[in-house]
Amino acid sequence: MFAPQKKNSLSDTRGVTIIELIVVLFILSLIAGAVYAFQKNVFSTSRLLQTSLRSESDVRNVFKNFTAEVRRASPGWNGAYTIETAGTSTFVFYTTMDGDTYTERMRYQLFGTTLLRGVTKFNSTTGAYDLPESTSTVMSGINADPFGKIFTYYDKSYDGTATYPALTDPVDIARVRLVRFDLPVAPLGTSASSTKVNSVEVNLRNLKDNY
Repeated sequence: MFAPQKKNSLSDTRGVTIIELIVVLFILSLIAGAVYAFQKNVFSTSRLLQTSLRSESDVRNVFKNFTAEVRRASPGWNGAYTIETAGTSTFVFYTTMDGDTYTERMRYQLFGTTLLRGVTKFNSTTGAYDLPESTSTVMSGINADPFGKIFTYYDKSYDGTATYPALTDPVDIARVRLVRFDLPVAPLGTSASSTKVNSVEVNLRNLKDNY
C-alpha cells in the first residue's frame, strides 16, 4: 500500500505570509503618506506665516522712513520747489535726511514690482543736484494695478474722507499738501487675489499753508 502524501503546508504558510506582508506594507505606506502630507502642510503654513510677518515688517519700515522724510520736506538748496514730481508711480521731493546743512533730492519710484529709492546729494561746488544718484531697492513683490499707481495727492482742503476728490493727473504740484502712499503686497504668496493694500497719508508740514 502506498503511504498517504502529506500536504505541503510550507507553501500555504508562505502564501499567507506574503499576503500579510503586502497588507502591512500597504498600511505603512498609507501612514507614511499621511505623515508626509501633514509635515508638508505644517512647513508650508510656517513659511507662509513667516513671509506674512516679514512682509508686514517691511511695509512698516518703508512707511516709517517715508513719513519722516516727507514731513521734513523743504525747498531744494538751489531754490527748487519742495516737490519736483508728483506722479502716480513716482514722487520726487527735497528733504533733509542726514542732518547736514544741505537738503537732498529724494525719489521714490515703482519699477515693475519693485520700489526704488534714489537719493541725490547737493553739489556745493556747482550749486546743483548733479552728483550721481544713490539708488536702492526699498521693497519687492508689490502688486500695483496695471497703471502702477501707488501715490495719490490731495490739496489743503482734504478732509480725510474717501469721497473727497484727489488731485487729477497731471497733478499741479503747487496744490499738493498731502500724499497718500499705497503699498499693495501679497503677504501669503504671489497671487493677486491675496493682495493686501497698506496705506499711509502724510502731510507736507513745511509748505506755507500747512499747520
